[in-house]
Amino acid sequence: MKTYLKQLFCLLLIFATACSLFDDESERANLNVDYLLGTDESGRIKRQLNFTDNEDETVNSDIVFEYEGDNLVRKTYNDYIGNSSYVLKREDFIYSGNVLTQMIQYFRNTSDGPLKVSKNYYYSYPEENTKIETVYLEDGELRDSVIYRYSGNFLVEERHFNHLGEWGRLFQYNNEGKLWKATDIEDDNETINYFDEKGLLERTVSFSDGEETGIVHYEQELNSKELIIYAWMDGAEYPTSHKVFRNGRLVEYVLYHPTFPGSQWYCNRFEYY
Repeated sequence: MKTYLKQLFCLLLIFATACSLFDDESERANLNVDYLLGTDESGRIKRQLNFTDNEDETVNSDIVFEYEGDNLVRKTYNDYIGNSSYVLKREDFIYSGNVLTQMIQYFRNTSDGPLKVSKNYYYSYPEENTKIETVYLEDGELRDSVIYRYSGNFLVEERHFNHLGEWGRLFQYNNEGKLWKATDIEDDNETINYFDEKGLLERTVSFSDGEETGIVHYEQELNSKELIIYAWMDGAEYPTSHKVFRNGRLVEYVLYHPTFPGSQWYCNRFEYY
């Protein structure tokens, strides 16, 4: 009898431990996640669904992602009317081997109108860690030229040359590879991300000419199934946005209306392969 009780106790202990481990693993996947994490870091995205708020079940529009091997080859933007949908926009990506060389954007002005070329994006790589993007409208007008510079996998400079002049941003990262500072090239505006002792994003501070112009705080709400991170403007009564993560992946992003505090503006949900 004592042996049986001892065995039963061991089984119950193992079962309880297993349940505890399962819960811990579910939460552990979210422990090192912060607000900076997006769909690119969450895995290969399959679909983005757009709603009016996070309680809405009616899809207003979506974006479908298609791949060949490791390469994204098409993004299809669908608008929904009633129970049907139509393609509003499409982007086709063209490669030479695994190197992106062109993206063609198609757009439809009406639900029953033709899908026409709207813009052409061309990509060149004049030197290591540098990518140049040139954007032309359908009539051949040059709309934008962008130089992207990288340090390994990290974007460190984005510089535009277009009808608005020359402008862009410089990016710096901390030892954990998280974005620490973004600085405007054409003026003294910058944003700095501050992280807590766990390395998680705690607040973002904006500066102009060395003067503080705004602070965004991030608050985490963690349970056994998901992590919710709220972004709050300093002193605000309602959040400006929030992100929902499950198993370390971004699954929902909600933006609140800037002129109607507390009301949601739109909600994006994400599916992955």
